[in-house]
Amino acid sequence: MSSLDLIRLFLAVANERSFTQAARRLDITPTAVSKGVRALEKKHGVALFVRTTRSVSMTDAGNSLLAALKPAVGQIDDAFSELARFQSWPAGHLRLTAPRSFGFLLARSLVPRMRAAYPDITIDLSLDDGLVDVIEQGYDAGIRLGQSIALDMVAIRLSRPLSWSIVSAPGYFEQWGMPERPADLLRH
Repeated sequence: MSSLDLIRLFLAVANERSFTQAARRLDITPTAVSKGVRALEKKHGVALFVRTTRSVSMTDAGNSLLAALKPAVGQIDDAFSELARFQSWPAGHLRLTAPRSFGFLLARSLVPRMRAAYPDITIDLSLDDGLVDVIEQGYDAGIRLGQSIALDMVAIRLSRPLSWSIVSAPGYFEQWGMPERPADLLRH
C-alpha cells in the first residue's frame, strides 16, 4: 500500500473508531485495514490505536497524527475535486506557436472568437517563422503549413487547402521574364 493509502486507512479507523466500520467504508476487508494500520505503526515505530476486542481508541500519538493529517488530506481531496471543473468546461493557459504570416489572421480572427467562446482560457501566442519544436519548447499546439508537420504529430486541418500564386507588375515580367517552374523564382 502507498503512504496515501495507509493515511486513508488511519483516518477511516480514527473517524469510525472501528476497524470493521472503516473496512466497510473503504470497501475492503477488516483484515486489510488491520494489516495496513499495523504497517503504518511499524513504519513509524509508534502505536496509533489501543485495541480491545470491544473497542478502538486513539493513543496520544494517534490523536496528534489525526490533528495534523485531517486538514492535509482535506486539502488533497479538495485539489482532486477541483479537477472536475476541467472535465466540464475548458479552462487554463494555452500556449500556441505559429508562423508570422498567420499572426494577423490569428490575432484578428481566431483569438477573439476563442476568447469569446471560452473565457476561462488564456492564450499565449508566439509568432516565429522558424520551425519551433512544439514539445521541446513547451507549447500546447502549433499552427503549421501541411508540409512542415512532423510525422509523429497529430494534425487537424484549420483551413481549406491553400494555393500559391506568383504575381507582379506587368512591366516586371516583360523585363525579367515569366517564371515557368519554382526554381525560376530563385533569380527573381
